[in-house]
Amino acid sequence: MKKHRWIIWLPIFILTMSFSLSMVGRAEENDQLASDPRGSDNYTIELRSEDNDRALPQNIIVTVSDRPRSTDKAKVRASEIANLNVTILNQNGFTIRDLTVEITGVDGQEISPFVRLDDFPKSITVAETLSDQDDASVIYSIEVPGDTLLGTFPLRWTVEYNDLYNEKQIITDTFEVQVIAPNAIIGPFRTLMDYFNDWFGNYFWSILFLALLIKIIMYPLNVASMKSQAQLQRIQPRIKEINEIYKNEPQKKQEETMKLYKEEKINPAAGCLPLLPQLAVLMLLYSALQGYSPLYQASFLWIESLGRPDPYLIFPILAGASTFLQSIAMSQGQEQQNKMLTFLMPLVFFFIMRTFPAALSIFWTIFGILSWAQQYIYNKTKKASSSAISSIK
Repeated sequence: MKKHRWIIWLPIFILTMSFSLSMVGRAEENDQLASDPRGSDNYTIELRSEDNDRALPQNIIVTVSDRPRSTDKAKVRASEIANLNVTILNQNGFTIRDLTVEITGVDGQEISPFVRLDDFPKSITVAETLSDQDDASVIYSIEVPGDTLLGTFPLRWTVEYNDLYNEKQIITDTFEVQVIAPNAIIGPFRTLMDYFNDWFGNYFWSILFLALLIKIIMYPLNVASMKSQAQLQRIQPRIKEINEIYKNEPQKKQEETMKLYKEEKINPAAGCLPLLPQLAVLMLLYSALQGYSPLYQASFLWIESLGRPDPYLIFPILAGASTFLQSIAMSQGQEQQNKMLTFLMPLVFFFIMRTFPAALSIFWTIFGILSWAQQYIYNKTKKASSSAISSIK
């Protein structure tokens, strides 16, 4: 069982990796921009001052895409908050200061068919100083309404900065944003949330009932996994004995272990395989909640926007607490080194959830409490059954 327990914590490593990848540096982006300064969404503007004595180049490269380190056209989906990555490379030959960027419609007005976020500034600072041949990036967030048609829409970026003589320079050009079809896999999750929201009038209750529904659907898989884990726990003393006897004979130790599994009719992977569909569902749900624009307009108690992190960290703390309860229930009868996960996992989930949308923290808290309750009831039932059998004997 110890050999296969890693898969139980696989969601943690997947979530951690997805979070880490989003924070990767832009070192490779510099090389890519330098080697291809005129890609499909790169813009190089070279202008000179009217005063020939103070003539300075205005030479920058602006890249607008939907993901870091990419020169592809920005792609967004309806009913989502789109994060446009604006990267500016300074090739003026001198340091520029007070670098800002603003995104508008082609006519310089509204960004129709897209919508500005109420709490997002129209013009944002990219860098206070930017040296020659250096670049800086910033995320410009816009909302894509649910009724936005598929297609390509032009927008305009405007970059302002102070040059070598501390004179303000303004450069502007157009770029394109492509609205692509919604993700067909995560669509059903969002449809269910919207359906429950129409019933109860609040996305908190929608998330609660969605967690309950997923738990009910996965009940047979959870029971199968818990039964298999219980069988593995039952033969742990014999496995430990085999490890001690054949500690210097790895091949023989493996043969005896497999022989024991065969005698007890236990599949060592049976406790892990039922978890794989659950992990897939959780990852899909994470994608469904992340960036879903209706959640940004939804509130609950002290949380003004379920699409943003909990400002007071209440639900991230509760998510860690529910993970702790799960770990306590699952660690009964396990070796001491496995029990260390009981205290490690809650901390990991707390630090992960504190940066994720509050909706995801709420879901994990509810899902964790339901999982703990299921494991607790199963352990109690198993203990009662064992006591009854012992009394009969």
